[in-house]
Amino acid sequence: MTLESWITLSVLVSVVGALAFTALAPDAVLFTSVVILFVSGVLSADEAFGGFSNSGVLTVGALFVVAGGFGRPARSRASPGRCSGGPRPCARPWPGW
Repeated sequence: MTLESWITLSVLVSVVGALAFTALAPDAVLFTSVVILFVSGVLSADEAFGGFSNSGVLTVGALFVVAGGFGRPARSRASPGRCSGGPRPCARPWPGW
C-alpha cells in the first residue's frame, strides 16, 4: 500500500471511531477529515471542495451563520449598548468630560 492509502485508512478509522464513541459533532468530524486529507496531499482542491461548487450549498451555510448570530443576541448587544446609553455608559477618559 502507498502512503496515501495508509493516510486515508487511518483517517477513515479515526472518523468511524470519533463518530461511534464520542459526542463530537458529525459535521466537525467529517470536515476535519477532509481538511486532513487535503493538507496531507491525498485530495486535490477540486476533490476536497467539489461539494461546495453548487452555490445553494454555500447559501444555506451562510444562512446558518446568520441564524446563529440572531440566536445569541447578548453578544451583538454588548458593544453598542455600552456607548448608546445602555446599562453601562462609556468610560470617560477625563473626569467631568
